[in-house]
Amino acid sequence: MVQINVIGVMHGSQLALEFLPEGGLVINVGSIVGIITLPFVPAYCASKAAVIAYTRFKIHNLNSNKKNDLSVGLLSDLPITNPTII
Repeated sequence: MVQINVIGVMHGSQLALEFLPEGGLVINVGSIVGIITLPFVPAYCASKAAVIAYTRFKIHNLNSNKKNDLSVGLLSDLPITNPTII
């Protein structure tokens, strides 16, 4: 799980940033459980927290090194409050 959710995002983001044209956008997929953890999926929560932290780092890094016109963003879900799912 960590290999895909963290290492895969890191390698994919870096590779995309190297090959995207100016104005390109990398969107990493996070999850609300990276912020609000669930006790029965700790590895998943930790991996999504790492994706959020890595994305924040890349945003800061790109903003401070205005060498190109690339962006990084994060797409994340919201909690579901449906009693049939919980």
